[in-house]
Amino acid sequence: MHFWKLCRGLGFSWRETIRLAGQGKKHDLIAIQNQIPSLSIRDYYALQDREGADAILCAALCAALDTWKVYQDKGMDEGIFWDTMGMFRRFMGETQVRFGKRFFDRGWWTWRILEPRLFRLGSLEYELLDRQGEKSISLHIPSDAVLEPERLRRSWEAARALLGAGEMVCHSWLLSPDLPGLLEETSRIL
Repeated sequence: MHFWKLCRGLGFSWRETIRLAGQGKKHDLIAIQNQIPSLSIRDYYALQDREGADAILCAALCAALDTWKVYQDKGMDEGIFWDTMGMFRRFMGETQVRFGKRFFDRGWWTWRILEPRLFRLGSLEYELLDRQGEKSISLHIPSDAVLEPERLRRSWEAARALLGAGEMVCHSWLLSPDLPGLLEETSRIL
């Protein structure tokens, strides 16, 4: 796979793809890739100008090309790759809604999909954790998750098939017992 196919597959416009491709000529993308896991949320927001955000996004997308090779080497389904990498598209859309402009602000999160240790399987995301030799799976509920029982069941089954058995944990505001007092019945969360 090459950079252009990745960007187009993730739904980036030609204009965005050309702008991002130009970042490789301006920045040391390998150095940026090596810094991605250690940057804090504050570091990312300090880089919110288009140039800084584009450089981090371009470095992350280049790293995603290496991640694609890992998926291939492990015989993983291409659909899982595209669903997981869709995080880039989702995050860009969320910044459009929040800030009125489309830019990348979540490199502090996306390194998990680049390792790869986080996978989108249906409605949910699953992250492999290894804390002092104790393996578990952290369940993440993405902002665009469809929380219908049948879709959740299929997602959990796919996770067990791909990741195996193990303790599954989830820390989310969506599990708060206070939600009935905070949300409308039509929220599709209750």
